[in-house]
Amino acid sequence: MRRWLPIIAFVTTATLCGCAGMVDSVSEFLRAGPWWEAAQAGDIRSRARDLEARGELAIALDHWRLVKRISIDQTKATREMARLESKIAEAVQSHYQNGLAELKKKQMKAARNHFLAALRLDPDFQPALKQIKARFSPFPLAVYLSESGDHPASVAKKVFGDEGKAFLVAWFNDLPEGETLKRGTLLILPKLDKAPKKIVRKTPPPDRLSAAKALLTKNDFDGALGLAEKVDAGNPDVRAQGTRRVRG
Repeated sequence: MRRWLPIIAFVTTATLCGCAGMVDSVSEFLRAGPWWEAAQAGDIRSRARDLEARGELAIALDHWRLVKRISIDQTKATREMARLESKIAEAVQSHYQNGLAELKKKQMKAARNHFLAALRLDPDFQPALKQIKARFSPFPLAVYLSESGDHPASVAKKVFGDEGKAFLVAWFNDLPEGETLKRGTLLILPKLDKAPKKIVRKTPPPDRLSAAKALLTKNDFDGALGLAEKVDAGNPDVRAQGTRRVRG
């Protein structure tokens, strides 16, 4: 109370002197100063507690931040902020885990509601954000949980059947293509048909018999004999060629 006495005395003196203009200026000065702001802290604290009681934890935290900014003694506001931040973190994790549990039960709407509740408390909570983007997006997306030693190329091989699609893994998750991922990293990936296994076609043996025959017609005996020596008589294709020639 004593700290207000000089101000009260000054305002009273100004009023008695009939200085109306000066009084208005002083009033505006007081309302703009730290004393006036500090006087509002009690009302804001009360609103913060009401909001917390109604479950509006993030908004309540914003109120405590405001209290800290305008209070002369910030100790209590700092303590309340730390308590609320811890409470919010626990609630976010609870909603996220409940969302995962609902996914396992194929309860998509309930899962989405839990993920959205987590994001309402913490809009930057990436696991819930990725679930929403991947499972509830009009664009076909999927999620992948990385294993030890995974990197974009290995993930592309497992998911798409093609290491060449590593650039998709990197682009959708803002990663360098050569980065080794921590185990349990949640990745968002586009849904693509897996590439079919590459069929290794056997290259037909060169038709050395025909080539040797062609060289003989040109009187290139050395070349014809050289090719003939390279012919694998045990190759079924070569035997078939020989049979056709005999029959011809």
